[in-house]
Amino acid sequence: MPTPNNQLGSPGIVPQLPYGTHKIKWTITDGCGNETYCEYTFVVKDCKAPTVVCFNGLSVNIMPTQMVVLWATDFLQYAEDNCTPTSKLKYAIRRAGQAPASR
Repeated sequence: MPTPNNQLGSPGIVPQLPYGTHKIKWTITDGCGNETYCEYTFVVKDCKAPTVVCFNGLSVNIMPTQMVVLWATDFLQYAEDNCTPTSKLKYAIRRAGQAPASR
């Protein structure tokens, strides 16, 4: 950050901002006491989808009733996300071609 003793400044510390809308305000002052400012609003959001790894080669036996009970976690080797704790991730199964259930 520029300072009176170092006009060029040095790289500042990258802030760790929570997700959401933020505003940054720059104030510029010259040697004559003139001042102006600029504001900028920006949004910090999670754009990375969760990572999902399924078991390879999984198979199930169909019961004599021609039914089978499957849980999403039966197929899941592991899942992780960069901002959601694993215990808070939600798992689901849907038929191919069906839209995801509304939340």
